[in-house]
Amino acid sequence: MDDRPGPHGVMSAKVGSLPAGARQDRVAIPDPDEIAERTARLQADCDLRDALAAEGFAGPAYSVFEDDLAGYGYQVMMAWLATGHIFALCRQAGLGLKSLPIPVGDREDLAQETVAAALNAFRRKGLQQGGWRPEGGASLKTYFGGALCRQFANIWKKWLRTRVISVPLPLEAVPPAAESPGLGPDEIVMQRDEIRRGLAGIDSERTRAAVVLAAEGYEQEEIAEILGPDVTARAVEGYLRRHRRRKTPGGEQGGSR
Repeated sequence: MDDRPGPHGVMSAKVGSLPAGARQDRVAIPDPDEIAERTARLQADCDLRDALAAEGFAGPAYSVFEDDLAGYGYQVMMAWLATGHIFALCRQAGLGLKSLPIPVGDREDLAQETVAAALNAFRRKGLQQGGWRPEGGASLKTYFGGALCRQFANIWKKWLRTRVISVPLPLEAVPPAAESPGLGPDEIVMQRDEIRRGLAGIDSERTRAAVVLAAEGYEQEEIAEILGPDVTARAVEGYLRRHRRRKTPGGEQGGSR
């Protein structure tokens, strides 16, 4: 047996040429199909980024892109929070966090707030400031996953400091002045009954509160102020978007996952 490269570029070794007990590692050969697929995906992301940049990362096209990214981020975060894998990912990124089991009732709030913050950071740093580059090898969604970890680290530290516990907001707590104008007593009762039925499948108390306040005519900025200093209007937008998806035929059913 000679030392010339084999058919796949792996060097063969002469019998007896390795020390006793030594292990001969085989060189991993990249799969051409995987390389082609990754290259095509990065090129598609490049084309998408350029198209969005031409519109200033705003407008209808960006809204569709952002909504898709938000849905992806939410599903990913809910899985990471349920399994605790988010803490391992943060450690890999050099973000040392105190690892604790996350109560089911708090997962949706944490996921929504993380996604809302990550969308803002991704747009600013990753797109507008050119932080994402295809030569780095990461797709847009992979890069966004990194933003999720970084933003979660900030939100988790704040959560630990404040120990935010979801507090139910009964419909009766909404000030009478906030009632929708032009509705009579009977219509108000019917509206509140409809809202209660819509809230039946929502586990997150913050989402429940956001839905109630939005139905009563509050703006997203006002809802954020009511829910607490750590809630932004973007987070409220996420709560309401998830609720609308639940109500859409063929959308998500039941409570949060």
